[in-house]
Amino acid sequence: MKRIEDERIQFFLCHHKLIRQWAAIEPEARKAINEFLKTLGDFAKDKQNSAPDSWKIYWDFNSSWPKILRFLPEWGESEGTLPRVSIGLEWYKPSVDLLSPTGSPYVGVRIDPNLQGSRILHDRLQQSCQHYAQGYGFGSERWWPAFKSIPPSDEEFWKDLDAYRAQLGKEFEQAWELFAPIVSQTLRASNL
Repeated sequence: MKRIEDERIQFFLCHHKLIRQWAAIEPEARKAINEFLKTLGDFAKDKQNSAPDSWKIYWDFNSSWPKILRFLPEWGESEGTLPRVSIGLEWYKPSVDLLSPTGSPYVGVRIDPNLQGSRILHDRLQQSCQHYAQGYGFGSERWWPAFKSIPPSDEEFWKDLDAYRAQLGKEFEQAWELFAPIVSQTLRASNL
């Protein structure tokens, strides 16, 4: 080999110092995005203050997996602080990336991963939610019988964070309206 022909590699080699300087900003960008997402705590507080007696809300913004969870008391609470089953909004703080669908917050039906028998509960809820979940773009994950990432609808989301906050709130409310009756019916029918 006498020279590198790949133009991408040539570009990187010519600009590697600047590329590395720009890449070093990524942790700061993640921190800024997490600070923005923490403002969803105001959404959680507003929902808690307006909560009807029928449902409860749980939120935690200090863990690696910040979350807002809404649930009905009859869905049960775990021995810890988490609800057994909930409709939730969550993200993974260390790798949050709103420019990537896999790094965005997500909504759906969530079970407490520490529950004994969580796999059975997950499978029953997934089966019950499946018809509606697929029609609305939901898949399934390990602790999420119905799960959907919510990347910003605007690629330049940072120019209007209120719009993205509203988008997240709307998706959360839609997930509640769609899945809360299904969760209640499934839990009653299966005595879980």
